[in-house]
Amino acid sequence: MGPVGMAGNGRGTFGGSGGAQADDYGPDLVDLIQRTIAPSTWDVHGGPGSIYYWRPGRALVIRAADDVHDDVGGLLDQLQRAGR
Repeated sequence: MGPVGMAGNGRGTFGGSGGAQADDYGPDLVDLIQRTIAPSTWDVHGGPGSIYYWRPGRALVIRAADDVHDDVGGLLDQLQRAGR
């Protein structure tokens, strides 16, 4: 298992920080990640990994294998480039 970290491969929080933002897609993002990136590895599907959306900081806290962290980071990079 990799260390607990924040979304984006440790480069900070996804979606920016500070300030009130009307749209909060954190729970949807968690669902997307659990459905598309190594689904069997997440605790909701019986695996050892976990992902938690920390709403006050608009951050993801992820406990997963290094390759899963890399895949999540890639997804977040893609979403950020797409302006989501």
